[in-house]
Amino acid sequence: MDRRQETGQGAGGPSSPANARVAALCHLHGWIGDVSEKAALETAGDHPIVRDACRMAPGHAALALVGRWLQAGRTDRATPFMAMVETAPDTAALAPEWLVQIYLQLERYDDAARRIAPLPDDPFRFPVRTALRALLRSGGQQGPAAGSVSDAASPGAAQGTAGDAAAILSWATARLHRMNGDHAAGYADLQRAIHAAPWRLDWWFELSEAVIRDGMGPSLGRFWLDLPAAFPNSLRWLLLTAWACMLSNATMDRALACSRRAQALDPSSWRAFMAEAQILNEIAAVDHTTDQFHRFRAGRTSRPTDGKSEAACRAVVAAWRALTLHPSAALWNDVGVIRFTTGSLDSAADAFRLALGEDPRQRHAAINHAVALLCLGQADRLARHLAETEFLAALPKSLELLRPVLAGGSGLHGWQAPWRTPADPQEWRRSVVFSQSWWREPEEKR
Repeated sequence: MDRRQETGQGAGGPSSPANARVAALCHLHGWIGDVSEKAALETAGDHPIVRDACRMAPGHAALALVGRWLQAGRTDRATPFMAMVETAPDTAALAPEWLVQIYLQLERYDDAARRIAPLPDDPFRFPVRTALRALLRSGGQQGPAAGSVSDAASPGAAQGTAGDAAAILSWATARLHRMNGDHAAGYADLQRAIHAAPWRLDWWFELSEAVIRDGMGPSLGRFWLDLPAAFPNSLRWLLLTAWACMLSNATMDRALACSRRAQALDPSSWRAFMAEAQILNEIAAVDHTTDQFHRFRAGRTSRPTDGKSEAACRAVVAAWRALTLHPSAALWNDVGVIRFTTGSLDSAADAFRLALGEDPRQRHAAINHAVALLCLGQADRLARHLAETEFLAALPKSLELLRPVLAGGSGLHGWQAPWRTPADPQEWRRSVVFSQSWWREPEEKR
């Protein structure tokens, strides 16, 4: 077959049946390359799958082939298939996210080339980019009616709700900035995209996952609470909002309200009950610290309190409810943390031990159990635990310094850390940590 027809040039035209068969077959089989395309032209024939693909979604298949050529750095080979995408009858139905993915692949190609040498004069690169931007501008659809929610798990899953071109291009630019390591600019662009298309709940989740993945969890409250919409019927949104409010420390009432709204939405959700338990535990810990501070300011002797405030007791009840719904090592650990906060150190140590019995590799429980044993002054059990346990996270500095002391058989008698060893076990309360399992892996998408 004539090379011009194979590449979409000459008499065949960019939307010729031959090009459609090539695009469909290469897309279905993951092929790329001149030889593969020639084989596709010879074997496509009347294969029913290829025929259906050409009839139903030639633009989709050609766009996938454009992406593969751009990934290989061959913009000259991508150009004729890009022309086919522009003229294919199904182009209007393509989700703009697919176009954005190709746009980003082209930008990655440019970025990689710049790292090696100045970009050569490539006559194909700019027409492809221009065509993509034109499709993005013309292909944007209006968002859904007010009050409806697109709760897609990932960009591209909610086809037909992409919003206007400005939102799509802001979303694409955000991904490009983050790909290049400019996280601040990426967050700003993603927020602009969300403000332009606030019904895109999947973009909200992309923002939260990016912030968490980049180790900026405490910043999520600032990003999340500044966004312009609410989704009271989405369990996942309620839980992430509760977490963001809890991190901000100034909106604990709203965090608590979100966790209870989530419980009302799905009474079988253990995550909703564990969210309430952790929020109440934070409130109880702050109340305890405030009480100790006021006692100090009043000149009274500061003595350990039992920690059993109303918030702490309600936290225990909520944690047990979550554990009943979803028995797991992570939740046993979280029950232990709440017991620790209330000053029930023996109960806390037992809960951490049960967590390790469920899963010896539960990294939070392993360290928390050591902290509880140290607070209890149980040197023998602590020495055995430090010697026999494989810790999957770094030990607190005090335990790391204590490990060789206990290994030498000295025990805890007379041991003094380089800094003041706290006489009040309550001062260790913040050294045990939750597993955070209720928001780390939110399985409910409703």
